[in-house]
Amino acid sequence: MAHSRMMDSTPKLKYLLTAPRYWDEPRDAGKFSKSELLDPDTGFGGDGVPPSNCIKDGPFVNYTNGIGPGHLISDHCIDRQVNDLASQFASQTFVDQCYQLQNYTTAWPCMEALPHVGGHAGVGAEVI
Repeated sequence: MAHSRMMDSTPKLKYLLTAPRYWDEPRDAGKFSKSELLDPDTGFGGDGVPPSNCIKDGPFVNYTNGIGPGHLISDHCIDRQVNDLASQFASQTFVDQCYQLQNYTTAWPCMEALPHVGGHAGVGAEVI
């Protein structure tokens, strides 16, 4: 009974307990804008709105983030500019190319070059 009342009174807690725990970026590559991870009801909220690019919906709308952008420490909204074209670089094709490399020394820069950057560029800023 206490658990159910707590869940009813704290929507963000309920969200955090049911939120996606993992994002299979290659599955959504080329269509990040339609990903359930960026859905306002099942995910972290959708795209940002100019000029600030703050997210307009989801459980973290109006949330103040004190980390970033980049290495800065500054209060700002969660901002995004979802780019489906850029997200194509997170596709399984690019991941597989990196997996075929023979050692860590070459595989790591490969992963950082396209799949990793494709994820960041496809979201255009912060996932959360």
